Amino acid sequence: MHPLQAIDGINDLPGATLLPGLIDAHSHIFLHPYNETLWNAQVLEETLAYRTIAAVLHAKATLMAGFTALRDLGTEGAEYADVSVKQAIDEGRIPGPRLQVATKAIVATASYGPGPRGFATNFIPPKGAEEVTGADEMRRAVRDQVGHGADWVKLYADYRRGPGGSNAPTLTEAEMAVAVEEARNAGRPVAVHASTPEGMRWAVLAGAQTIEHGYGGTDEVFKLMAERGVVLYPTLATQEAYSEYFRGHTRGGPPCDTPASNTRGRDHTTHKSRRGGCSAGRFSGEAACPRRRSGDTLRLDTARKPWHKRDDWLGPSEHRGGVGSHVNP
Repeated sequence: MHPLQAIDGINDLPGATLLPGLIDAHSHIFLHPYNETLWNAQVLEETLAYRTIAAVLHAKATLMAGFTALRDLGTEGAEYADVSVKQAIDEGRIPGPRLQVATKAIVATASYGPGPRGFATNFIPPKGAEEVTGADEMRRAVRDQVGHGADWVKLYADYRRGPGGSNAPTLTEAEMAVAVEEARNAGRPVAVHASTPEGMRWAVLAGAQTIEHGYGGTDEVFKLMAERGVVLYPTLATQEAYSEYFRGHTRGGPPCDTPASNTRGRDHTTHKSRRGGCSAGRFSGEAACPRRRSGDTLRLDTARKPWHKRDDWLGPSEHRGGVGSHVNP
């Protein structure tokens, strides 16, 4: 029997463990592990056709690993190709997860990669997300992405534009508030990449539904998130994968304390979020690592999920499933 074929009646499965369909709420099927190819090279050098083929294969592999729903938060330079992959899955042409997609995502001008630093000033490299400055450009970008099929609006509240490549806020609270307003008008929730206290706080005050990563969150910020009903997705597998890729961490070994990518710090983030009463996705995996392993699964706090259409995530499906993801190393 094909593994995706529906089974009627009662079936005896001796010695087996039956799981419901798993959910990955933060993934990037258009990326592959950075120990294979770094993010810049994927965005700059891999063609859209190549990346789309890879995304289709990632979707199938994720489904076969038991993931039946996936929130894919940005194509990282692959334009609106996620909408087409979602359509092909919905039509039964290819196996894959029930996708909710964010298309291009939105960043502040000159605050995301590739470049502009490090490139000739007369060369305009392709971008990993759509750049905006000010309320008007933000509103236009949200309308355009929603119009092309985005289920979620994804924003970057901060990024590594600070001194020495440190994280610093990018979009303002006012710019994010415009995005939330326009997304709400279109019935779309907003997810915000944020790791600094300022970026997280501004995103929450602007009305975002979820915060992605949140590694630099403070007790005060997590308390504010709890008060506003904002959910944290700490993308725990990201830190583990990065530590393995670039910091010499061994899975099952002692925690890696390297500040830029550490396994001890990820646990500290979740402890602080719980202390503040913040609802969080648990064991969330986002590590640009679509080759699923048993420890990379994600359990959602489904009882407190803030977004609408919850049944779209939890209902039965014959042809669907989930994958891996991204935070630049």
